[in-house]
Amino acid sequence: MFHFTDPKQSKKLLENGWTEDKSIQDTWNPAHISMSKRQRGKIPGDRATIYGTIPVFSDLAVKVLGSFLLESGELLPLQPCFGTYFVYHFTSSCDCLDERNSEFRTLPSGSPIEIIKHSFFPSKIGDLQVFRVPHKKFKIFVRDQFVELVRQHHLTGFKFDKVWSSSS
Repeated sequence: MFHFTDPKQSKKLLENGWTEDKSIQDTWNPAHISMSKRQRGKIPGDRATIYGTIPVFSDLAVKVLGSFLLESGELLPLQPCFGTYFVYHFTSSCDCLDERNSEFRTLPSGSPIEIIKHSFFPSKIGDLQVFRVPHKKFKIFVRDQFVELVRQHHLTGFKFDKVWSSSS
């Protein structure tokens, strides 16, 4: 896991619309990052995160998966103390969650806090291989073709949990 060397960078991201579905490429200044203390001395994978939530991809991962990633977002350069890495910023959300057929964990007030069972409208996803839903701004959903490319190219640092099948 990475972290920003300048602690103010997190605040800058939020101020510049990080969670909004719009490009921030024009205002982006490559941020300096370093490994968290627990990870120092380890080789970072092809996929990592900043603070556990912001996705980061290696140059190799971008070469393999870049066309899929760019369908829904932008890859912004970082300045790590080693290698070449890009932070992934979504520029769009896919309003494809079928709320009626999904299951949620809720607060006593009834407000949803977690999706337990995912159900999507395939027609709204279309050909997207990478997407996020408005309800979960920091969760990335990928489809089988994306997963297969990761496996074919032996990319490291990826963890996939099956949450949905278009045949179910």
